[in-house]
Amino acid sequence: MASRDPHISFAVRRVYRHSRGCCNTARASHRREYGHGVSSISRPATLCNELLGRSPSQGKFTSLRFSWLHANFEHLPSIANEWEVMQAVRAYIMHLIGGVLMPDANGSKVHLMYLPLLSNLDNTRSYSWGSAVLAMLYRELCRTIDPSAVDIGGCLILLQSWAPYRMPFLASISHQSYVFPLVNRWSTNPGIGRSPTVPIYRLMIENHAEEGFIWMPYSASKIMAIMPSFAHVHSNLWCISAPSINFNVVD
Repeated sequence: MASRDPHISFAVRRVYRHSRGCCNTARASHRREYGHGVSSISRPATLCNELLGRSPSQGKFTSLRFSWLHANFEHLPSIANEWEVMQAVRAYIMHLIGGVLMPDANGSKVHLMYLPLLSNLDNTRSYSWGSAVLAMLYRELCRTIDPSAVDIGGCLILLQSWAPYRMPFLASISHQSYVFPLVNRWSTNPGIGRSPTVPIYRLMIENHAEEGFIWMPYSASKIMAIMPSFAHVHSNLWCISAPSINFNVVD
C-alpha cells in the first residue's frame, strides 16, 4: 500500500471542496490568537474556558478525555442560553472528531488542536474535514504496514465500509442484493463472523495484492443501474485531485 500506488492515490486524493487554502488560513489565524503550533497550545486552559466554558485543568495539557467531555456536557440545562448551547455543540463535535472521524490509536481522548477550529461555527463548515479524515486514515494505513504495529487510528468505520467492496476476499456478502450506497448491505446481515487478528488480515491482503482488489466497484454496470443520478452526474465539476491535509499530515 505504498503512496506511489496510483489506485490508492486516486481513491484517497479525490476530496471535496477546499483543500490547502482554507486549512492553512484557519491554522494561521488560530496560531495568532492562541499561540499554538501543530502539537502544542500555549494557553490550553484559556482556550477551553473561552470555547467550552470550563477547563479540565489550569495547567498544561494537550488533549481532552472523552470521560471529561461526557461528565461535563452530557446534559444541557433547559434554561441554557445560546452561548452555553454553542459550548455544548463544540464539546459534541470534539467527541465526534476524536471518537469517530479522526481517533488516535488510544481511543480515549481528542487532541486540543482541533478546538480552535470550532471557535466560529459558521466558518467550521467551510473547512475540508473530509480531506483531513482521509489524510489521517491514509497515514495510519501507511504506519501499520510495519509488521510490528499492533494498533491503528483513523476513521475505521470508513475503512471497514470501503474494504469489503474493494477486497471481497476479506468477507463475502454475495447473499445480499446490491443497494446504494453499498455499505447499506451490511445493515441487516453483516456476513462476517469472528474477526481474524491483524496479522491474519495483513497476510490475506498481501496474498491478494493484485488480482484480488476491485478498485472501482461503483463502475460495475449492475451497480451503476441502482445509483441515483446525483451520485455520478457532473462529477467532473464536484470532484478534484488535491492534497489531503490534517495539520502536519499532508498526503
